[in-house]
Amino acid sequence: MQNVMFFATGSCVSLVQVTSAAMLNPDAPTDNVVYMDEKTLRRTSIATVEKFTTFPKEERFVFWHKTRLLILALVTIGLTICVSNAMIFNFTVICMNKDAVGGNSSFFVEAVPMFSDAERSWLLSMVAVGTILGTLPITYIVSKIGIRQMFTLYGLISAFSVLIFPLAVSFGYWPTLFIRMVQGVALTASWSVFGAVIAEWAELNRSGTAVAYLSCHLQLAPMFTMPVSAALCESSAGWSWAYYLHGIFTILIFAVFYWFYRDSPALHPNVSDKELKIIQEGKVIRIHEAGQFEPVPYKAIFTDKCTLGIMGTALSNIIAFRLFFQYGPIYLNEILHFDVQGTGFAAALPFLLSLLGKFVGGPISDTLPGLTDKQRVIAFASFSQFLLAAAYFGLAFMPEGAVGLGQFCYTAVIALSGLDTVSVLKSLQLTSGRFVHVLMSVNSLNESLTLFGLAAAVSIFVPTNTSEEWSRVFIFMGAMMTIFTIIFDFTTEVSLRPWAAQTSKISPEAKFEIPAERLANLQQVERVINDRRISIQSHQSSLPMGSRQPSILSLTRIR
Repeated sequence: MQNVMFFATGSCVSLVQVTSAAMLNPDAPTDNVVYMDEKTLRRTSIATVEKFTTFPKEERFVFWHKTRLLILALVTIGLTICVSNAMIFNFTVICMNKDAVGGNSSFFVEAVPMFSDAERSWLLSMVAVGTILGTLPITYIVSKIGIRQMFTLYGLISAFSVLIFPLAVSFGYWPTLFIRMVQGVALTASWSVFGAVIAEWAELNRSGTAVAYLSCHLQLAPMFTMPVSAALCESSAGWSWAYYLHGIFTILIFAVFYWFYRDSPALHPNVSDKELKIIQEGKVIRIHEAGQFEPVPYKAIFTDKCTLGIMGTALSNIIAFRLFFQYGPIYLNEILHFDVQGTGFAAALPFLLSLLGKFVGGPISDTLPGLTDKQRVIAFASFSQFLLAAAYFGLAFMPEGAVGLGQFCYTAVIALSGLDTVSVLKSLQLTSGRFVHVLMSVNSLNESLTLFGLAAAVSIFVPTNTSEEWSRVFIFMGAMMTIFTIIFDFTTEVSLRPWAAQTSKISPEAKFEIPAERLANLQQVERVINDRRISIQSHQSSLPMGSRQPSILSLTRIR
């Protein structure tokens, strides 16, 4: 769920640290810096002035000063449907058959899959290619049209990709492969929107809670898509209507999103001056256009045994989760022999448990009595990761026909893999400090590569899709999880590493700021803008040094 970068209105904001921290403590405040270019800053400042003016204004319903909650709910729904659209195929692949008549059609009809096992694997993984390609232009698009229009555009692309999918299937494998890639392109918008909404709309002291709630879209998507797709696959409408229904929902959701969402609360007609004060309290606006970003000590980071232990364990967890995220419905249907509708509900249940684990596991990991922070991290990692390995071994060695045990172990794998946030990623966040975005970027890349690599791996090691072949894969997975968890336990730390504790080296001209509460002061806004321009020219400023603090949200620019 973590990604390279998130982009706020007119500028860049990384919230990967916020994401991991929020899973651990939903009420924890986050870094208070929001980046804006000069044009966006002026526009937001003028809108803020209008909010606080005393002349008679048009009466607007302000939703009891809770418009921000509606925004968060609407964005969560939008994120959910985008992820749902990309994963419909993960389920409908089990019921996409072409009728092949064997002998006399009056005697029997045999269902033949539309795609071979190898083709199914590549179709499942092609979304990863789309996510990589979709990331490339997103910075430029956001800088030109803003989050509102960008997310609507990508949402409509997502709707188009699912509405046209049944037609692509009728034309064969290659058109279907292309549309699967387009579904991945549409998915990349969710990462940018996630960060921008938190930066602009969440209260500073409740931004962790907002992150926790928004991140639930990764669990809500399969909880919605799996049962709905199962019901439609079993109905007279057929599997194609799973795509049509999702496409219609997507268009409706993004029509509402475009109508109601604004890139800044100051620009929203239903945000009252009272609510705007709540949202802006404690935040700092930093002017950013072409400023420098802090150099990243890559060599020190990736030669640190602590970092390597954390990243290796995180990668093993990604593989463990993505294996069943992609192939879970196929395994339940073809190996455990669940019917289609039973597969839908069995595939959705683990994500509900994973969702609950996010909110229960964090507080537990922070309050285990009689242990230091490091001991808590190790204890929780060992508990969750060793159990996950045991679940894989259970799948590998379960007796033939033990469907109940198979479903239990399958559920445990997905539910437990969601707990890496409160152990492995907690250690990552605590040790990397302001460079957390670098490691989370690597995690993001690993996730995309895993999605793509699983296609080749499954084609090689599970060529005929038998239980014996899957058992060998599960033994490997269990052994991998065990080995990396042991390495993690012996190498992990919970304090800043030396490379993260060094003083920030961001140049002064990139750090001019103004408190968000003072956006209504147009003169002060202009003074900060002018001082920054002078500083860029002469490397001097009339602002006090205390107002130019380095931010842990500095990013490596994507070209």
